[in-house]
This record gives sequence, structure tokens and C-alpha cells, in this order.
Amino acid sequence: MNRILCAIMTIGILLSACQDTRTFEVNGQITSAEDKIIYLEALTLSGISPIDSAQLDKDGVFSFQSNSPEGPEFFRLRIDQHIVNLCIDSTEQINVTADYSNMSTDYDIKGSYNCERMKELAFLQMKLENEINGVLAHKSVSNEEKTRIINEKVEHYKNKLKKETK
Repeated sequence: MNRILCAIMTIGILLSACQDTRTFEVNGQITSAEDKIIYLEALTLSGISPIDSAQLDKDGVFSFQSNSPEGPEFFRLRIDQHIVNLCIDSTEQINVTADYSNMSTDYDIKGSYNCERMKELAFLQMKLENEINGVLAHKSVSNEEKTRIINEKVEHYKNKLKKETK
């Protein structure tokens, strides 16, 4: 009788432990990426750590599920050199859609405020970089004037971030 009771208690403990495991999910669709491999990777202090991967079919649909981090952590979806950065906290269900050709610069993300905000900040930074490169490309503008214009653009960028994060 004791063995049966112990077995029942062990099964109960195992089942409750399984239910306590919190997970997050990242799913979506990357079009024009048939037969490509998509990776879910964690960005850690010691480097990039692979979590999971999947080969995309003609529809480009994917789904990853992993244990939730204890606090917000950075992850990324990667196909070749195309990357979408993610910030995952808790049991989020994140949906990412994009076309493979411009996946890093034109994607849609839903299900996580942190990921949506990260995308906005990344796009603001890309815009600033493009503006600075445009200033640097002008041959007729002196280096002093380029420096002045770039400093103005950087200050505008900083002020915009300060206003939006209050």
C-alpha cells in the first residue's frame, strides 16, 4: 500500500512540476524563404546561444516554444544574415511576420510591448545612421559644417528618445 501511495504522490509532484514550467512562444511567417533555416537564439553575456531552429516550407510558417526567462532577456530570430531582435519577458506569445528579402528592416511584431518598442528604437537609430551617411556623402560641405549638422541630428535623436521614454 505504501508503494502505491508513494507512486501516486510522485506522479502528482511530477505533474504539478510540469504545470509550473512557464514558457514563451515565438511564431510567425517569413515569406520568400522556402527551404531556409530560421534560428531562435539567446543573446547572453557570453555570446549567442542557439535555442531552436526550423526549416521553413513554402509558406514560411514557424513556431518556437522555450522556457521563460526569469526576467527580461534578449533573443533574436535569424535567417542567414537577416535578424529580428526580441526582448522576451515571462510567458509572452510573440508573432513576427516579414518577407525574407527585407526581414531585418521591415517586419511586423505583435504580442510584446518590449519587442515593439525595441523595433521603434532600432528604426530610429537606422534613420539617424542614414541621415549621418547622407551628410558625410556631400563633398561640397566642409568638415566643420558636417560635424555641426551631425551633432544637431544626434542631439535631436537624443531629445526624441528622452521625450518618448518619460
